[in-house]
Amino acid sequence: MTSVYICDDDTSFRNTLKNLITSDKRLTLTGEGTDGAQGLREIAKLAPAICFIDLLMPHMDGVDLITQLRKKGVSTKIIVVSQTYEESWIDRLIPLNISAFVMKTDDVAHLHQAITSVLGGDTYFSPRFGSVLYKKLGQRYQQRSVEIESHGLTPKELVVAELVSQGKTVREIAEHLSCSENTVKTHKLNLMRKLDAKNSSEVTSWYLTKIQA
Repeated sequence: MTSVYICDDDTSFRNTLKNLITSDKRLTLTGEGTDGAQGLREIAKLAPAICFIDLLMPHMDGVDLITQLRKKGVSTKIIVVSQTYEESWIDRLIPLNISAFVMKTDDVAHLHQAITSVLGGDTYFSPRFGSVLYKKLGQRYQQRSVEIESHGLTPKELVVAELVSQGKTVREIAEHLSCSENTVKTHKLNLMRKLDAKNSSEVTSWYLTKIQA
């Protein structure tokens, strides 16, 4: 059975989730919290497979809670639930690797679908949230494409930039690309020339702000 934790200060909706979980033979409820601070303590300790997390809670909102969990290395799959949302929330959620987002006003079938999708290793987003999310992801992809094209980077040079941003050495990059260290040095020199970067730190800064952001 898959362990599930609920973090939501809305008693009525929390009871809805509890009934849903206890009636599903695939799941077992391992705990529940009513605010972000409590959730942070207990989720880090219990390490459930799946967490339902509300966006708006006392002491620590859902985005801050998920951010702290990720910083602690907690890989729990997150299903975000919310009565409402603002586009600014989406910008904060995109980097946090959430598995699902369901509006509390959606039919309960969306909750069932979210659980089934996450158990199957997939993602699920409420239609209203998903339409905005995919639009934003598309905009980000276009912006990154423009950055890459504007500097004339080759696919190999972009990979080298990514590996440099991860702190990899020339030898480690060569092993990753299955090529010689001299080839990596050539890619790196061309990359730095195109970006007008003086060192690896400037390459890293460009990659993190323009591509990975």
